[in-house]
Amino acid sequence: MRMLLCTDGSSISEPAVAFGSRLAILLQTQVTVLEVSAWLNRGAGVSHPTADLCASLVAANLSCQTIVRSEIPRQAI
Repeated sequence: MRMLLCTDGSSISEPAVAFGSRLAILLQTQVTVLEVSAWLNRGAGVSHPTADLCASLVAANLSCQTIVRSEIPRQAI
């Protein structure tokens, strides 16, 4: 099983990402974290919350991959 967690890096998305990460741990599934944010500088890499999320999932023995897009979220969809 695989799970996709999406975030825009804002505090508004934190509850959904937190719930998704708890669910992933319960299901013992592979996780891909997609972060789409207009505030990320192109080429700056993964934001701290996304990196922390992936690190916590890896610490729970889950496979975690991050994808970062520096775009306006509604345009990226």
